Amino acid sequence: MQYWLPAVISFVITISTYFITKWFDNRRDGKNEKRKEKMTVFKTLMAKRGVYYDYYKVEALNSIAVIFCDSSSVIQAWNDYHNALSISDSLPEAEQKTKLTEAEDKFVRLLEMMANDLGYKNTVVWTDIKNSYMPRWIATESSARNSMNNLLIKSEKVSIPNQQISYQRKKGKN
Repeated sequence: MQYWLPAVISFVITISTYFITKWFDNRRDGKNEKRKEKMTVFKTLMAKRGVYYDYYKVEALNSIAVIFCDSSSVIQAWNDYHNALSISDSLPEAEQKTKLTEAEDKFVRLLEMMANDLGYKNTVVWTDIKNSYMPRWIATESSARNSMNNLLIKSEKVSIPNQQISYQRKKGKN
């Protein structure tokens, strides 16, 4: 009996060590995955910060509430920015520009809070975020495209067909 006791203890310790190691690895991998998701959103928004109309930027903004759900400062900054985006067309142009500048500042604040959450506090700061690179040709192209779209919409030459999409259940599938 006394010869079996060390073998049993050794076996239990080996199995326990294996499962504890797996548990820590899974926990670490989950944190790494979460950080990768946060970094992807942050990098997308940093890369697109000078671009106003971009699907990737909108996608990244809409995922903040889920991906940064554990960071109250980021969520608060996102809510502030989101609220600042609702600028009425009925306002005078000067007031619209003021509101747009306020919204841009709130966007920079959002990026700053995201940088802090990712561990870049005092590394990626307001002045770094405010300075973005936008080649003149991209700005000109974007402006021309927006002007053309506005012209088409105002002249009512654009008609969007009202298509109805129906979904039919396939037989045999619920």
